[in-house]
Amino acid sequence: MREIARPWIETPIKTEKVRSVLPKSVLIISKNDPYGASKENIEKFGLLKSRIVVLPNAGHITASVEPTILSEFQNLVQEG
Repeated sequence: MREIARPWIETPIKTEKVRSVLPKSVLIISKNDPYGASKENIEKFGLLKSRIVVLPNAGHITASVEPTILSEFQNLVQEG
């Protein structure tokens, strides 16, 4: 895990409090994010009962707009 991800991963989350104000959430994550911590993020969002979408080779998702990411987002929007 890269140092930049450490505060997010190591800071405890009050899952019940978060779920009370955010009853539905989605994590879209790439297995090859250069910042690492995909395993830790999947575990943390799992505690929030988030829907988890893992993209195999999308890199850091905010780094660029890729067809795979847009396609997943469109699917999520259509599902409501």
